[in-house]
Amino acid sequence: MSYATNTDLLAEFPALTSFPSSGKVTAASVDEFCTRASNRIDAKIGGKYQTPVDSTASPKSFSILKEICCWMVYARLAPIMGLSTGEGKTSTGGKAPDYAKMAADTLSEIQAGKMKLIDANLATAADGVESYTDDNSATLQPPTFTREGDNW
Repeated sequence: MSYATNTDLLAEFPALTSFPSSGKVTAASVDEFCTRASNRIDAKIGGKYQTPVDSTASPKSFSILKEICCWMVYARLAPIMGLSTGEGKTSTGGKAPDYAKMAADTLSEIQAGKMKLIDANLATAADGVESYTDDNSATLQPPTFTREGDNW
């Protein structure tokens, strides 16, 4: 499952006008980039949220992840297609956004719990933190430690 498609990239970034059926970057290759970016997103947030996040059950969270996916793929496409990103100046005189950094920073915030996917299902009831000992305490022996010994 992918959080974005080539048509989402075209809608999000006006610098992208179309993807040809053949050449360096095709619509099919952009869709593959979206799938790979979505897999990376799931790998980053999978310890905290059930993945993949469903567009119907969690539309707000899906929308956020779609935007992150678009940022990741655009950052990948920019050097291939010769698009200006990163340090280049925008028409208003400021720096163009660094989409790869924005995506990484946002995923780190989600992973750390600073940014919540408010309608997504948590991976565990403990908000992404799971301990075998805590979850199965009735069936486990307590740990035994010795003085001046190698306990690890």
